[in-house]
Amino acid sequence: MVMATGIVSIAAHMLGLSLIAVALFWLTIVAYLVLWLLNVLRAIWFARDFFSDMVNHQRGMGFFTIVAGSCVLGSQFVLIAENYQVATYLWVLALVLWIGLTYTIFTAFTVNETKPSLEAGIYIALFVWLAVFTGLVHALVNPLLVFLVKRHQAKA
Repeated sequence: MVMATGIVSIAAHMLGLSLIAVALFWLTIVAYLVLWLLNVLRAIWFARDFFSDMVNHQRGMGFFTIVAGSCVLGSQFVLIAENYQVATYLWVLALVLWIGLTYTIFTAFTVNETKPSLEAGIYIALFVWLAVFTGLVHALVNPLLVFLVKRHQAKA
């Protein structure tokens, strides 16, 4: 929800559809906060299931979506709201989550006694991890380029 809405919002912004971009930006913020709240409540109320899912080969990689969602929302804060401070907090959070989840999940996958076949386990895990890593890089580089271009234009 957060990634898709955010990406469409950024596309609308780039196409000059400001009203749609801003509306979807606010929807992304609400969805992001609600999903964080639900995840925190699940971790508190159903801790065993929450952490069991985290180290499960089939469900564990889904935890990386919080990283991608944070990156997309951070990009929206730069491109639509021109708020670099909130974007920076989101990107730092995304980086910390990415590092923490990478070490937690992949360590658990490694030491877990029951594993899927090599091709199934590696394909799913690596594909999701690389997709999120690519999103993290794009989230950091693209708005930085926008900032540098605007800074250059302001000096000219």
